[in-house]
This record gives sequence, structure tokens and C-alpha cells, in this order.
Amino acid sequence: MGVTESWMGFVYRSIVYEPAASHAQERKFMEGLSWKIPGPVWKKGCKHKLSNLGYSDTGTKMSQLKRDYINHDSIMEAREAFKTRKDQSVTSWCISTIGAVKTNAQGHCIRNVIVSYHSPRVTESKEPRLTIDILYRTTELLRKFGADLIFLGEELIPEILEDSPWEKEPDEIRMYFPSCFFSALFIPVFYQYVNPIRFLKQLKEVQGNTIFYRRCLYRTKTLLEKEPDSYKFASRRNMAEFAQNRLILSGKIDKQKVQGFIRKEETS
Repeated sequence: MGVTESWMGFVYRSIVYEPAASHAQERKFMEGLSWKIPGPVWKKGCKHKLSNLGYSDTGTKMSQLKRDYINHDSIMEAREAFKTRKDQSVTSWCISTIGAVKTNAQGHCIRNVIVSYHSPRVTESKEPRLTIDILYRTTELLRKFGADLIFLGEELIPEILEDSPWEKEPDEIRMYFPSCFFSALFIPVFYQYVNPIRFLKQLKEVQGNTIFYRRCLYRTKTLLEKEPDSYKFASRRNMAEFAQNRLILSGKIDKQKVQGFIRKEETS
């Protein structure tokens, strides 16, 4: 199992089992979530690409993330601190991820990265331990966070740990979300990895025939039945086109079978 599979498990559990702090349209907001990724899983990297999220693999998304979240001054300060503190029994350093100034009032989603090292002199296992904690303000768990994972694994974390005096891969990556949300708008991304019928059945079994369940059911139905050109807003049109190409035409999901399940649910 790699990062992509672990991420999908985290998202699935969050949607189905985590209590909602609130609902807004087709979004489920949650509070106080965290996710731990073992070092060997993190090292395998992401199987998904930006194109699996509805972005272009050769577009500007990665450049935007680098611009927003790579704070070169803070990273260089951390590297120097690692060298001067490399012989300490325990050391921990916070790196700011506030890069380019954002114009929106709420600010950056990723706020800090904290690198912690425990010397083998003080660990119970007598092995060195290196961990990374990533603090968010908020995030959308599918499309945006999926892109973050590629950026964190391929760009930010390697840059922070470049020339690390410990010469060690992280033992664990931990992420914290004071607030985060799932939007049914991006459910086509989810359905690349999750069986729609199995997911909808379990969602209903756990949460009941709620408004949120009905919205997930409706969003699934419209992706199968409405033409992309019928959507007024670009984000919905793009996700409809994504669903057509990635899910339906590719045979990733059985359109008739899912439609049959939805018809039964609508009459129940």
C-alpha cells in the first residue's frame, strides 16, 4: 500500500464515519481530524497524478503550490538548525509554509511543517526516530488535498530534508486538520478508487437516508445522465467531462448497474 491507497482509506472513513460539524449544499465539514502515514508507506509515494484529480499533468498547478508553500528563508533556517542541533538527544523545528502572499482573506491552507528527531540514545528501540507533522488550516479532501500530497512528497518534504545530517527517511508523517471538508462535486475523483454502489450502500447504512446521502446519490446520478455541456459553471462541467472520460468511457464503473441502483433508491 502506498500513499494513494492510504489517502483513499482516510477519505472513505472520514466521509462515512466521521461526524459532521456542518453541511453546506453538497459539502460535509468535519473538525479535528488527523491522519498518520507510516514511513514505508510514505516512501512508496503517490500512484495518482494530477490528471487523476482533473488537473493537467503539464499545467500550472504544481508551480502554484511551489509558489504558495515553499518558503525558502524558513527552509534554509531549518537546515542550518538541523546541522547545529544534530547531536542533541531530541530536537524539533518548525518550518513556515507561507510562501507568496495570498489575496484571499482566509490565507494559506498548509501552515507549518514540524520536523522532530529523537536520538537512539533516548529512544526505547535504541534506533533514531524522525517524524514530520504537517499542520493545515483547512482543506478539501479529494481534489485539492490529492494535489497537496503529490507536492508534499515530491517537492516540499525532500527540499526540507535535503542535506539532512541524520541521513534518514521519516519514520512517520502526521497531518492535522482543524477543519476539512468533502464535496460531492469532486466525487468522480473518489470513484476512480472506490466502488460507487458499495460506498453509497455503506454511507446509507451508517448515516441513514440523510440529506447528505441524497446529495451524494444525486451527484452520482447527474454525472451518469447529464451531458457536460448542460452545466453552466466551469467546475461542474469539468467534473462531468472528467467522469465521462475517466469513469464511463473507460469502463471504470458499470453505468447501467449504478443507474439501476440509483433508481431503486429513488423509489424507496
